[in-house]
Amino acid sequence: MPTKKQRRTRAKTFRHEYVIAEIDAEGNEVELERTPLTPEQKAAAAKQLEKQKKKGNKQSRLKTIHLTFKFTLILYGFAAFTLHRSSLRKAIQPSSCCLSIIGNLVVL
Repeated sequence: MPTKKQRRTRAKTFRHEYVIAEIDAEGNEVELERTPLTPEQKAAAAKQLEKQKKKGNKQSRLKTIHLTFKFTLILYGFAAFTLHRSSLRKAIQPSSCCLSIIGNLVVL
């Protein structure tokens, strides 16, 4: 169902009469005649349109797959970095248990 704006825009195109014309050497507008397409031209146009549709879908799928892999690698890289960094922090910082033992030894 078209929106109000789309209906208004479509109605505007029907309000005016459009003529396909060409300006000749003298500056006069010459209306171009429409020539019907031959069966060969119709077949070629249909084949080209079908080819474009297939190509477009394939490209968009490849882009989607590429972006999925890219963001997955970034996410896993960030997760690995964060986990590695947190494990280093735990190894460097002594735990409260070690502090109490060290504190008792110092007091003795």
